[in-house]
Amino acid sequence: MKLDAQTFADWEVDYVKLDGCYASVFTMDEGYREFGKYLNETGRPMVYSCSLPAYQEERKMEVCIFF
Repeated sequence: MKLDAQTFADWEVDYVKLDGCYASVFTMDEGYREFGKYLNETGRPMVYSCSLPAYQEERKMEVCIFF
């Protein structure tokens, strides 16, 4: 994940959407949080769009907001 974040920064990417298809909704929050941390560490401003809240709402879970 850290390499991916840095690669996006090196490519001067402005928008990153991370989707949770085929992942467990019960462990997604950790992965989304970690990837967001790595994006922030690059120092490049990017819009980080994640679909975690939609998956949580769909399963009537408490929505995790972590930014």
